[in-house]
Amino acid sequence: MQAVPRVLYHVLAMTLVCALGACGPKPAAEEPAASPIIGRQVDLTLPSLDGDELNLAQLRGKPVVVHFSTTGSLAAQVDIEELRRVRVERRGLQVVEIALDPTQPRLIRAWADASRIDWTVLLAAPGVVSGATAFGPVQVTPTTFLLDAQGRIVWGHEGGLPRGALAKILTELDARGGAGPPGYP
Repeated sequence: MQAVPRVLYHVLAMTLVCALGACGPKPAAEEPAASPIIGRQVDLTLPSLDGDELNLAQLRGKPVVVHFSTTGSLAAQVDIEELRRVRVERRGLQVVEIALDPTQPRLIRAWADASRIDWTVLLAAPGVVSGATAFGPVQVTPTTFLLDAQGRIVWGHEGGLPRGALAKILTELDARGGAGPPGYP
């Protein structure tokens, strides 16, 4: 029988110590910092796909979902179905689509028609993507925001909407009488 080199014993011992250390109690996870955009008042005027302009401040009085998308985003397409589901459950919920590819209005029109979007579609103006609005920089498509009845941002989500997440947030907003989350200005 061959003797096991002493170095191998040390390597095995260190591996065991490291493995046992990984099994110990984990430090408490830090809460993510609140987004600096929560509580911001939205007063943004954009051209619509129909040739008009809409100031989002005109929609105050009820919650408003603002959905940023591009015509080529598969996740945005899936979100449209989630938005449609939530609108069926919550009659009167206002939804606004902001298309981030405004140089192609004919493409956006074809996409909106094919997607059966029956809510207002706005075209992003310069500065929307870069962060010159209350929404801050839009770095991911799709991105969804919820405005309360006073036109303030109460919730935001980057990426595809998890099924039921928007409905849950709207229910929480209702339970608080339309006020935003704890610590909300």
